[in-house]
Amino acid sequence: MHLFRRHFLLYVFKIFDLMVMAFSFAMASWVISLQYPLIKFSRPLSIQVRLENLIFFLILLFLWHIIFGLFGLYRSMLFSSRWVEIKGVVKAASEGTMVVLTEAFLFRIKIITPMFLVVFWVASNIISLLGRFVMRHFLTQMRIYGRNLRFVLIVGTNKRVPQFAQSIESKKGTWLSNHWPCRGRLAWDKRFSRIGVSSHQQF
Repeated sequence: MHLFRRHFLLYVFKIFDLMVMAFSFAMASWVISLQYPLIKFSRPLSIQVRLENLIFFLILLFLWHIIFGLFGLYRSMLFSSRWVEIKGVVKAASEGTMVVLTEAFLFRIKIITPMFLVVFWVASNIISLLGRFVMRHFLTQMRIYGRNLRFVLIVGTNKRVPQFAQSIESKKGTWLSNHWPCRGRLAWDKRFSRIGVSSHQQF
């Protein structure tokens, strides 16, 4: 069941990123139509799409999906800071914007101007980051109420064991301690050939 929820969440993230790209493209087109009144907003989004324009957009969707995957935005970020996620989104959106510029040159899409690229880059970054922050907050709230939890048993006796346990416990109420509550450590005593389990409160 947990595996199904994880795959479903990844699927939602991928669809969301593609929708962000399409919405950012539409927003940039709208801004360009305001800057140049001769270009109607309905023209770049016309239903009567030429084959080359359709190919352009499909390639853009595919490459956008690949880029976000290559930057690790669909991997688990439980042990990553929020700043790491922000940098990943900004880098991926920047690469995606460069792809738009390259395709515009190859397909000779005149509506894609420097202003278009700026609006597209800003919109895709803001919406992608907001969507991820909202999702992370939602999942954190679920874990606070005891949903989707994983308990941690740390095996070892060296100095890093209590340090790692304390690093989790020091983040009470955050996404890390809510998802991975530390319950104890497992240590092997060679002198007495026994296994001992100690509570994390004893660290």
